[in-house]
Amino acid sequence: MNIGKRHFRGVLGFAAAAVCALPPAFAAAGDLTGTNTILGLYSSANGYLNYLTGNQAFASGQQNNVGGNFNSAYGYGHVVAGDAHLVFGTQHNVSGGGNAVFGYQNFTDTPSLYNFVTGSFNAANGANAWIGGSNNVSTGNRSLLFGRFLDDNGSPGAVIFSDNNPFDVRTAGAPFTPASENSFSGLFDGGYALRTNSGQGANPDAGLYIVPTPANTAAASNPAFVGINNPAPTAALDVVGNAVVDGNSVVVGEESLRTLRGNMSSANIQAGSGFSAAQIAGGTYVITFNTPFASTPTVVATARTGGQPRVMEVDQVSATQFTALRIASDTGSLINGNWSFIVMGPR
Repeated sequence: MNIGKRHFRGVLGFAAAAVCALPPAFAAAGDLTGTNTILGLYSSANGYLNYLTGNQAFASGQQNNVGGNFNSAYGYGHVVAGDAHLVFGTQHNVSGGGNAVFGYQNFTDTPSLYNFVTGSFNAANGANAWIGGSNNVSTGNRSLLFGRFLDDNGSPGAVIFSDNNPFDVRTAGAPFTPASENSFSGLFDGGYALRTNSGQGANPDAGLYIVPTPANTAAASNPAFVGINNPAPTAALDVVGNAVVDGNSVVVGEESLRTLRGNMSSANIQAGSGFSAAQIAGGTYVITFNTPFASTPTVVATARTGGQPRVMEVDQVSATQFTALRIASDTGSLINGNWSFIVMGPR
């Protein structure tokens, strides 16, 4: 779509009409200044060289070409077809029906109905509202766009806000950009995207994304996927980059694991949580997990000896508990004292 060419053709059409304009002496009764051409019924014009073929139309300004019915055009160089339009500004090319257009060189084509437009170089199809410049609503309906160089990407019900777009150079192959930095977009049934300008670096997708899961259907609605710096998340939370929870870094590995740790004085808990402890014999302790692991975890235990020759032995490990023995390595006897453990296993 080339808005400039459309306006150029519109101006040529107007010029041809102006050549055939009636002299002021033969101006229609609705011509308020005697310099306009009025061919439609019950139409009127105020200004210079306006050309009205539409019925019950009104033009104010200069060189407006108004066809269709029930249209009002104010300003300069508008080309208006279709019905029931309200047009303000300069060189708009408006067709379809029921559109309100403000600003400079905006375009609505024949299928365009009930649009509200303000700004410049906007183009639309359907029932939409957009404010800013060089926005495009090509096939979507019920879209709301604020900013410039935005495209609803054919998604009905899109809501897109942007205060900046780095891709200001448009080409015939890629005239518009569906998403930009510093923008919010909601693509009705297609999720939401909040992009930041930090994305113009190593990660152009920097931002927060909420998208429907593939299983979301009319029959079964599942929670959406959330992506951080990832516009196509594949899990409930899909993060590209480091993650911190409660001030602590989240370590990501090949498995989804849970960790417990404990500092013990015999069977007395000095530090740690998520478990209980019992002494069943001298130097022998059973640790029971408050929440069982999905399967048998890995357990590592260490004696805190204070310089004495002591070792720990782990026995009878299961998804619910393990047994630890504190041994004097010089005598082989079981002896009470301080020790520590770490448990890691599948959630």
